[in-house]
Amino acid sequence: MLRTFLVENNAPVEVIKAWIGHGSERMIFRYTHLRPQYRSRVLASIPSLIGNKIDVIDPLTQRAVA
Repeated sequence: MLRTFLVENNAPVEVIKAWIGHGSERMIFRYTHLRPQYRSRVLASIPSLIGNKIDVIDPLTQRAVA
């Protein structure tokens, strides 16, 4: 749960590795379980980052729906 909190709050991976004691980024993300609210927030920010070319992302197929 601490890993998840740190990842969701943009802690640098090097800090997480040192604090948690994992040797690689792969291990950090293997045991990180992102909450649906975090995923929704990230997906909601994507259209603004690419100039609103994507209106909606279908959560089942993970494809853009124009």
